[in-house]
Amino acid sequence: TILYKIAGASEPATYSFATGTGTIGASGAILAFSGVNTTTPFDVATPSIRETTSSTVTATGITTVNTNVAIVYLGQAVGSTGGTSVSWTNANWRTSSSPGTLTELYDNQETTNRVSVAAAWGTRATIGSTGNGTASLSTSVRNGGTLIALRPIDVFAPVVSAQSPAANATGVSISSTITADFNEPMTAATISASTATLQAGTTLIPAAVT
Repeated sequence: TILYKIAGASEPATYSFATGTGTIGASGAILAFSGVNTTTPFDVATPSIRETTSSTVTATGITTVNTNVAIVYLGQAVGSTGGTSVSWTNANWRTSSSPGTLTELYDNQETTNRVSVAAAWGTRATIGSTGNGTASLSTSVRNGGTLIALRPIDVFAPVVSAQSPAANATGVSISSTITADFNEPMTAATISASTATLQAGTTLIPAAVT
């Protein structure tokens, strides 16, 4: 189970989580990130945990829609009671596309029942697909992995990256549709006749915004 909380000014020293009936072992961890957008903390929907029995843990790739997104790889593994220790290889956390190699954050194991959880992360600077994530275990056991994308606080205003007609163009039909592209995804509700206007010098020209 993956749970999240937007931390406030005061947080307790510890948290407790109840496990389900019949649980014989559990392992967990708490991750803290700063600089995350508190209105929309996840850049895209988190895929389901991808499960298998292997020494390789695989997570389904995700496609970010913003820049400088934190990619967090969460993994879990379940060995056998009293069996061989299950450890994660620090250097083998990665995604097939950017960010590529990930930095391990923790590797926690419940030593009696060999239940472990681990995580690693990196930053994807550009919009696009991470490709699938992979990680390595010391032995073949039942495991699962997923990738999450944390959207950063937007500290830069969007800018127009392309427009039609071009600046200072001549011979343009008065019935032409004027378009503008921005350098990042825009929220449709923020673009209206009151926020996007057409002017000739200082004269406002009536126009519909779509």
